[in-house]
Amino acid sequence: MKKLLLSFLSFFACCLALMAQTEITWSGQSDWTGVVEEAQSISLTSGNYTISASKETGSSKPTVNATSLDFRSYAKNMVLVSNSQENIKKLVFHISAQGKKRWAELSPSEGTVTHDVDNGNVIWEGDAQNIIFGVGEKAVYGTDGATKAGQFAFSSVTAYTAADLENGGGETPDEDITLYSETFGTNQGAFTIENKVLPEGTTYIWKFDSRNGMKASAYVNKTNYASEGWLVSPKFDCTNATALTLSFSEAANFFTSAENVSTYTSVKVKEVGTDTWTDLTLSARASGTGWAFTDGITADLSAYVGKKMQIAFVYTSSAELAGTWEVKNFELKGKGEVTTESEVVVPEYTTIAQLKENATASATAVKFTFTNLLVTGTAGTSTYVSDGTDGTLLYGTASPYKAGDKISGTIAANLVSYNNLTELKDLDLTGVSVTSEGNEVTPVAATINELVANQKKYENVLVKLSEMTFESDALDSKNNISLTDGDGSITLRDNFGVLTDFIFDTTKQYNVTAVGMGRRHGCRDARTGRIRIRPGNQL
Repeated sequence: MKKLLLSFLSFFACCLALMAQTEITWSGQSDWTGVVEEAQSISLTSGNYTISASKETGSSKPTVNATSLDFRSYAKNMVLVSNSQENIKKLVFHISAQGKKRWAELSPSEGTVTHDVDNGNVIWEGDAQNIIFGVGEKAVYGTDGATKAGQFAFSSVTAYTAADLENGGGETPDEDITLYSETFGTNQGAFTIENKVLPEGTTYIWKFDSRNGMKASAYVNKTNYASEGWLVSPKFDCTNATALTLSFSEAANFFTSAENVSTYTSVKVKEVGTDTWTDLTLSARASGTGWAFTDGITADLSAYVGKKMQIAFVYTSSAELAGTWEVKNFELKGKGEVTTESEVVVPEYTTIAQLKENATASATAVKFTFTNLLVTGTAGTSTYVSDGTDGTLLYGTASPYKAGDKISGTIAANLVSYNNLTELKDLDLTGVSVTSEGNEVTPVAATINELVANQKKYENVLVKLSEMTFESDALDSKNNISLTDGDGSITLRDNFGVLTDFIFDTTKQYNVTAVGMGRRHGCRDARTGRIRIRPGNQL
């Protein structure tokens, strides 16, 4: 085991300054290093303490769940907890809701482990600077049954040194802990902004400030404006939580008094599924006349134990008074566990240019609303459309349209840049109708050099290349063929099999109509004055 300990420690670093009894929490995957698809290990440092995990001989890699925010290690994984300055005497792991389902036996390198199933904790006691926990193969304590594969999943850890225990710490494993936190130290986190009343000529009320957290104001160009802006939390699932309280810090200036701070700002809560927001009673408020933060402002949330809730920081102003409100260090404290339910916001676009700008290699659900897009060509599961300037591909559904149709409506789909070509796939076309048929489809005249120099402009656009010479007499084994206009060369790819076994006369010139492919400096499928194309294959 000592040999294993040394190799494990060489893999993970432990650092930073001394802390007393330590509550180790995290607000998301970004707090951890190594939480990526290919990572075999992950690590989190908090003060002196580092929690690390590696896959070892297990079949699944350790990770942090993006929704539940719990640390998850799996059967045959190794978990290390270490302190860079002094020995650890006690650890209390607060098992998450997921962890209770597949709760496995743990084998510590030092000390003893107690599984406090009734209170949802794993308690380690001993005297060591570094402790490795081997995760058992089966869920012996789990509610899913002892035949299931084991897991060690927890939402936070409380750590104690000898000094902590001498001062009376660690007497109960079920102490209040931070169940959710958002410092607003790097961005607005999972909170969303809703502008109920946005003054004319302004673009925001709430914004992130790198020094002071989230800031709200409607004092613009030396003028007070009437406004109302909400900073709204994600949905909190408090089903497995008790003794809930809210804590945060605030600064308020230019309100002239603490009374005005309470008049113009509030913190509200509502149960998810209802429309009623209720003002929380706060333990203190900022003075309203300076930039000093009032820390540790609290509110009782016991009425929402066992429920799902949201919290909102509400800023208002008037033409007479528009103060500045700053909020940071948001925490939900209590016993048990709080998870978040993030709402999926589906982006909505109205132009093909917006689709091109926002397409990435990862498919993203979107809605695309449009009027009178021209279908420039179809082939099997591919439909090419144009708004007169830009073109895109609707892919994956046998095309219900034909070249010359104009279509209007809303498409629900996944937006992706596939080989640097923008396309909508996984299409829901139920919201689309054909508004007219038989419209003329006129390709855009272009030269090879123009295609190469302006790839995004001609991407998925039907283009016409005049007086082209083919550099060979037939397609190669990959259905490609090169053509030139004397100034440049380009590759034509016969994706849809319209050229088949046609033999070109390399001494003659052709006019070629095809779809621009962008990155490859090429075009997709051609029709020429020398080839007869069936009506359904116009690309």
